[in-house]
Amino acid sequence: MTINDWFMQAIDTGVGKKFDTLKLDQSIKDWELELSTTHIMTISGKLKQGPLLLVFIRGTWFPFCRLHLKNLAL
Repeated sequence: MTINDWFMQAIDTGVGKKFDTLKLDQSIKDWELELSTTHIMTISGKLKQGPLLLVFIRGTWFPFCRLHLKNLAL
């Protein structure tokens, strides 16, 4: 086990667990999300503007999440 694997397992109890994931082009129920600006965003509203990529992060305090967000912004 590498130090990175150990670290991830030590602080992220979700590591190694199997989760159901969305498939490409899978339909999901519409839902609303309140943004930090207090505006309400809906999935259906965003899809009207074009393709949508959903990314779930644990928080900006987590080094891996920060790196992931930085790479997505490229």
